[in-house]
Amino acid sequence: MTSSTLDDGAAGEVQTSVPRGSDDLATELLSLVASARGLDVRKFEKGSASDALQELVPRVIAAVEGAIGLCQEVLAAYEETSEDADTDEWADEADWNTSVYLRRMDEASENHDASCQVANFAFIGKTALIPKRAALEQLGPGRELWSIISECDGSRRRIVKTLTMLESALARTEGRETRLALSSELNRSLETRRRYARLRKTFLVEEFSPKRAGMILRRSKTAIAILIGHDVYPELRITDRRQLRSLQARIADWLQAPKEPDSVLVAQRLFQDLGMFAGLITHVNHREELHEHDIEAVARLLESPDAEQTSERERETLDSLRGVNDELDALLDAAPLERSAWLPVVRKLEETMSATGGGSF
Repeated sequence: MTSSTLDDGAAGEVQTSVPRGSDDLATELLSLVASARGLDVRKFEKGSASDALQELVPRVIAAVEGAIGLCQEVLAAYEETSEDADTDEWADEADWNTSVYLRRMDEASENHDASCQVANFAFIGKTALIPKRAALEQLGPGRELWSIISECDGSRRRIVKTLTMLESALARTEGRETRLALSSELNRSLETRRRYARLRKTFLVEEFSPKRAGMILRRSKTAIAILIGHDVYPELRITDRRQLRSLQARIADWLQAPKEPDSVLVAQRLFQDLGMFAGLITHVNHREELHEHDIEAVARLLESPDAEQTSERERETLDSLRGVNDELDALLDAAPLERSAWLPVVRKLEETMSATGGGSF
């Protein structure tokens, strides 16, 4: 915990004690981020609401309180020396929901004065985490498991993003390299899309056959388990994670009793639901950061020199588009990757993007 103590007043403000040195603050910030990242919500997704309330929620509340305290300490140290900070402008924000929080963080990033950035990020972090703490404290018996998971996961994400941005700004004020790896939204979205593409391929690799129902469902169950165990899983939307857990459980139930009278019908319905989910996860391409990336990637590929062989740079760019288009994915999985094969596909992507104004394709 920080040297800050939390006030019990209705406003939820944090009172700081004796200010600490920058090294101490940086060390604690890194510790708080590591603790937040270490909150593995996955193991509670198959448990009970009671277990989540007793074990997970207190840990998340403690992490939120630590982050609030640190933000308040940093704010107290930097606010007076940062005349151009925007804290007064944001003080009356009525609702610090996710969209407001992300917009304010983007606005704070646009201030090129490092000290102002520190003050802004600290203020936003403190102000946006206080309602998160209140929401966590209101969780109690009767709340549905996935509602609890969602609240805890949202708080964890907010801690990590806030403190990572704050640490980067602090590093600039101190003239040092950042000590946190700034894994961008784009990198996480690209990895999510790649993993979803692999899952879709598994789900859609063959048509349903009663004789192969066990093989099809067993293979799908394994693919789901692999995704759940991957580092990118906590970055997936709660709705997607919930559906994956539901499909996983339903397949497991079927595999335990594959010879029931209605087993073929149940297996076929499961296969159809896997196909529907495979279609839904293509919506990952709607993410704004992926739109922008894909438009730029396609433009780079079409501007490439007219060489016979695909360059290493082109291979990397093409691989970053994995999950955009099934035809392109098939080419990426084949060897060798011939320019004459992928260039027409990329041109069609560019035409589609132009027709939709850069929208979903």
